[in-house]
Amino acid sequence: GALRAATERAQRAMPAAPAGDPAPSCTFAAAIVTGTDLTVGWLGDSRVYLLGSDGGALRLTADDTLAAEAVRAGIIPPEAADTAPGAHTITRWLSPDRVEARPSVAFVPVTGPGRIVVCTDGLWNYASGVSELAAHVADLPPGASALAVARHLTKVALRAGGRDNITVVVIDMPGRG
Repeated sequence: GALRAATERAQRAMPAAPAGDPAPSCTFAAAIVTGTDLTVGWLGDSRVYLLGSDGGALRLTADDTLAAEAVRAGIIPPEAADTAPGAHTITRWLSPDRVEARPSVAFVPVTGPGRIVVCTDGLWNYASGVSELAAHVADLPPGASALAVARHLTKVALRAGGRDNITVVVIDMPGRG
């Protein structure tokens, strides 16, 4: 409920564009940690990943793009989703010109310590696969802070070209030592 309320408030808070100008818009991804439970919400192609301290890694969101919809419909193979035509053509987003901005929401019980990475395509353009993202995080010492991990991943994207906005938030799950 909190994620849906947040997107509704954000939608209402966005100013209308002057006549003739395109309306402002953005994607959305968020993670809420309560104890060992994780709830994620998203609109567009910003993503949330869960990196377990045991080395396991999961992508918890599904892009709202033309290419991702083509994958879900069986038109193109999953491995083509990030590079196919329409890979960055979003189908859902926040904007004052949208009638509804209802995020997709997923609940994930987390049984052990780990890290959550919330990011825009400015990062995942250069580290899309969960194993690739986890490998970049593994470049750091195990005790690196969430802030150090976010800075490192931002640098990874910048070194690779940094052609889009790069937003990275890292949250440590309980039990992380």
